Amino acid sequence: MAVTENLRKGMRAVRDGRKGEARDLFRSVLDEDPINETALLWLGYLADDPHVSLNRITQALESHPRSPRVFAALLWAWRSVAALRPELESDEPKDLGRTELFHRPWGGRRWVAGLPLLSALLLLVIVV
Repeated sequence: MAVTENLRKGMRAVRDGRKGEARDLFRSVLDEDPINETALLWLGYLADDPHVSLNRITQALESHPRSPRVFAALLWAWRSVAALRPELESDEPKDLGRTELFHRPWGGRRWVAGLPLLSALLLLVIVV
């Protein structure tokens, strides 16, 4: 019952803006249940660094490979990491010189950043 209660307290702390307390509560959940999906996702959401968020959410994916919540969180985390690299975010070509003769509808090179993680994800889904 401590797991459920700490999850509720953690979510209440997030709503009240007490992020530090919420992190502690979610970590205590992981002490008792190291693969708790909800705690891993909340810790990913509460992380100050997008790379830490991605790491926590990837941990949740390893334990819960078919969870729609994990996939939604993973998409959010990828976008957060991509936001750190604004040159990959633009859908419009920056220089229309000889090398850029047409607009690429997939957003230029933005999709390249997620290829290694996407490959690992597909491998994980195939293996499981």
